[in-house]
Amino acid sequence: MSGPDPIQAPGTDEALWRAWERWAQLPEAVLPQGPVVVVAAHPDDEVLGAGGALALLAAAGNPLTVVTVTDGEGSHPRTRVLRPSALAARRATELRAALARLGASAARTVRLRVPDTAVAAHEEEVRRALVPLTEGAALVLAPWTGDVHADHEATGRAARAAARETGAPSAAYPVWMWHWARPDDPRVPWHR
Repeated sequence: MSGPDPIQAPGTDEALWRAWERWAQLPEAVLPQGPVVVVAAHPDDEVLGAGGALALLAAAGNPLTVVTVTDGEGSHPRTRVLRPSALAARRATELRAALARLGASAARTVRLRVPDTAVAAHEEEVRRALVPLTEGAALVLAPWTGDVHADHEATGRAARAAARETGAPSAAYPVWMWHWARPDDPRVPWHR
């Protein structure tokens, strides 16, 4: 995507998404049987992108592992309120609280602690770390590689590569797509 950063641009009105006529045409998700690994670039991506799935999977009794690739310490680079280390600790605490609200307090959490905004430079390292975590998974959920956020895209690529290596099925979830795309955007692969 060239031009201005679409994440910083004004977002798509939620009313457009709610009024989209094709919602009913999308296939209904089928919950897998067995362990599910949810990979997120930053703490909060798993809730924003896959929170509904996490709640359904937890209610169904699926063993859950939530992997955060970074600690999200770079999300507010200009703040003077929290040092990056304090922000990382806060976001880890918020992750556990969010999982509890979703009924997924039993989920195992794993922090890879890759530097925020630098996942692409560590993509192979992330893939290697994810391989043993995805071994035997009934499903691996990870960020969509078209989400136009570099950390999300690199995390998605690494997770898909790890899932392919272990033979685990994988699916993608968007985080920022709802903001920069419109329901009829041809860049969104609704067919997958």
